[in-house]
Amino acid sequence: MLCRHLFIAILLSYNLTTADNTQLSKTIVDILLQHFVHPFKAIQLDQAISHPARLQRQQDLIDTVLRMLGGRLAICHYSYLPTTIELHFLNLVFINSDNTFEELLTIRNPSRYDTAGYYLLVISEPDPSEQSIDNVLTGLWKLHLANVNVVLERSGNVLVYTYFPFQEGRCKRIQSELLFNQTAQKSRNNLPVFYWNRLRNFHGCTLIGGTFEAKPFIIYRNTTSNTTLEAGGFEGDLMQVLAKKLNFSLAWKNSPGQWGFARPIGKSTGLMKMTQQEEVHFAIGCLAMDPDRYRYLKAGVSHYTSKILFAVPHGRPYTALEKLIGPFQTSVLVMQAFVLLVTCVVVLVLRFTNSKVRAFVYGWGTTTPLLNAIAILFGVSVPRPPVRNFARTLLFLWLMYGFIFASLYQGSLYSYLQKPMHYPPLKTMQEIDRSGLHYYMVDIGTRFFVHNPSIVRRTIIIPPGKDSLGHMVANLGLNQLIDGVVLTPMDLVAYNNRVNPRSRFVHIAREHVSVFPVGLYYPKQSALRDVFDEQVRMIVPSGLVSYWIERYGDYDFFARPMEKSEPRKLSNAHLIGAYQLYGCCLGVSVGVFLVELAVPRLLALGAFLRRLID
Repeated sequence: MLCRHLFIAILLSYNLTTADNTQLSKTIVDILLQHFVHPFKAIQLDQAISHPARLQRQQDLIDTVLRMLGGRLAICHYSYLPTTIELHFLNLVFINSDNTFEELLTIRNPSRYDTAGYYLLVISEPDPSEQSIDNVLTGLWKLHLANVNVVLERSGNVLVYTYFPFQEGRCKRIQSELLFNQTAQKSRNNLPVFYWNRLRNFHGCTLIGGTFEAKPFIIYRNTTSNTTLEAGGFEGDLMQVLAKKLNFSLAWKNSPGQWGFARPIGKSTGLMKMTQQEEVHFAIGCLAMDPDRYRYLKAGVSHYTSKILFAVPHGRPYTALEKLIGPFQTSVLVMQAFVLLVTCVVVLVLRFTNSKVRAFVYGWGTTTPLLNAIAILFGVSVPRPPVRNFARTLLFLWLMYGFIFASLYQGSLYSYLQKPMHYPPLKTMQEIDRSGLHYYMVDIGTRFFVHNPSIVRRTIIIPPGKDSLGHMVANLGLNQLIDGVVLTPMDLVAYNNRVNPRSRFVHIAREHVSVFPVGLYYPKQSALRDVFDEQVRMIVPSGLVSYWIERYGDYDFFARPMEKSEPRKLSNAHLIGAYQLYGCCLGVSVGVFLVELAVPRLLALGAFLRRLID
C-alpha cells in the first residue's frame, strides 16, 4: 500500500489552478477533518478519469487537498495487491463523470468496501448534470453503501449531494438530495453533519426475511402464501421487536430447502442460496455461526447459544414376564434363589439321615418337605403341621419369611402391572453407538461426523420439508420411531415437551455433540448488519430473548413425564404375564403327566424320581 503523506513536499512544487479549485478543496478538507479522523484507520484514496486530458485538473485538485491537510490525516492510495484483508472504511474517490465511476467499479473489488464505512466522492469536472449525480448514487446503492456524499462544483458554487435509500413513500428508489451549498452557507464554522446512520429509521419500508419453520425458533402462523406469511417463535418475536424499533415492515419468504449449504455463487442451496443471491434482505431460523457461511455471507452478532444433541427413543418396554419380577431388584432375587438353594441342600442332606433325625426336623409323617417349603412361599397351607417344638419353630420362621416376602411382592406388583414400564433411555454416545440404532439427521448435520465412518454408515438423511426435523422428534415421543436417534438442537425437543408433556415426551442423551451460537445472516454486501447488531446487543442483555426461549420450551429434560393421578382397573392386558406364567405351568404339568405315564415302563426312572421327591 502506497501512502501519500510523504509526497506532500513534491506536491508543493505543482502549479495550482483556479480559485474555484481552492474553494472545492476547502469544502473537501472540511468534511475530511470533521468526519474522517480515526485513530488507526487510513483514508483510502482512489481516482479515475475518462480521458488523459482530464488528468491534470483532477490531479491538481488532489494535490490541493493534500496540501491543505498538511499531513494531519493518514492517506493511502488504492492498492491492487493489498497486504491485509482489512475492509476500506474511510474512502475518498475522485472521478470526472458518472461513466468514469461505472468503469471504476468494474475494475475494483466490491468486497473490499465496508458497507458501514464513509464514502466521499468528488466529481472533479465542473457542472455535472443531475442525471450524472443520480447515476453515481444509484451505482453506490448497488454496492449497498449508505453513508455517501458527492461533492461537486456547479456555476461557481460547491454543492454536496447525498441520498436516503429508505424514505416514506420512496423505498429503495434512489434520488439525489442537496445536503450542502457553500454559497448559501454564510459561515464555514456552521457546517452540517455530513455522516450519520441513515438506516436507523426505515420509514415503514418492507424488508424481506428468508426463513423456514423450525419450532421453536420459527413458528409459522399463516402459511397461505409468502405475501401473508407470518412467523412467530422466539426468533420471529425478535424480528418483530426489531421491526418496531427500526420502523420497517416485515415480510417473509419460505425456503423449501431449509438451511442448505453456503458455497460459491451459483452452487449454494436452500436458505443460503436465497441470501447469497439477495432474494431476501436477511436470513434467520436456527442458523449457526459457521466458517463456511462466513466465507460467502455476512454474519450478524449471536443472540442465542444452543446445543446439538441426540433425541433418543423411549427405553425398550418391559415384557409381561419381566413385569412379574419387576418389584424386586436383581440382588433380592439372587438372595431368594440362594435361600431356596440352601433349603434344597438341607433337604438333600437330611434325605441320607435316619428317620428320627428327619422327624425331629420335619415332624412325623412329612413326606414332601421341599414341596411344603415352596408351597408356604406361595401362601399355601401345610397339609400336616408338625407336633414337636423344634419342627414347629422352623415352620413358624419359614411362614414369617414367606409372609413378608409375599406381602412385599404383592404390594408392589399391582403398580408394576398397571403402568407402562420401560427400560431407561440411552444416556451416552457410547450407549447409542453400541445399540446399533440408525442416526437420523438433516444433511448439514453430517459435518459433525465426517471423521466417524461408523456413524456415517448408519446415517439416514431427513428430507427437507415443513418442520421435518420437528416431526421426527415428535415421532420419538409417539413411539413411531424406535429404530434410531435424531440429531437435533435441544430447543426442538424442549418445544415438543412443552406442547405435549404427557403423550409425546422425548428424552435426550446427556452428552451433547456441539455447542453453537445462533444469529442472522445477510448478503455479503448488505448494509443492514451493523444496524441490526446494534439493536440485538441491547435486546439480549435485557433478558427478552431468555424470556421468549423459556416461554416456548420445557428444558427439564430429565424429569419424569406426568402420570394420571386417578386409579386404574386392571385389565387382561395388565395380567398377560400371569396368563403366560400359568400357561408355562400347565405345560410343565403336562410334561410331568407324560413322565408319570412312562414310569411304569421305565423302572429305573421311577426309582430315581421317588427318591428325588421324597
